[in-house]
Amino acid sequence: MRREAERDGGPDDPRWRALLLGRLSEEEEAALRAEAEQSEDGRALYELYRPFDLEEQERLFQAVAAFVRANQRARRQRALLAVALLIIAGVVLALVCGAFRVG
Repeated sequence: MRREAERDGGPDDPRWRALLLGRLSEEEEAALRAEAEQSEDGRALYELYRPFDLEEQERLFQAVAAFVRANQRARRQRALLAVALLIIAGVVLALVCGAFRVG
């Protein structure tokens, strides 16, 4: 009974995970898609679990690469700002210490 409930096409159906991982044969995927087309929830589940096609993979890769590049630039800018602040602090400290030097 539980096995039948798991394979009803609902979110707990183990075929969704198999689809996500690319472990369904073409026939199994076609059967699952046909079942999913019978309801709005099924169509939503299919869109959620289906593997990305090559165009989607490329688009996703480009988005991640752009994010990484932007993050690296921001990190470099923060590091340069920190170095600049340290230099300024050192100069100010030298000026202040020099101003109080009795000589």
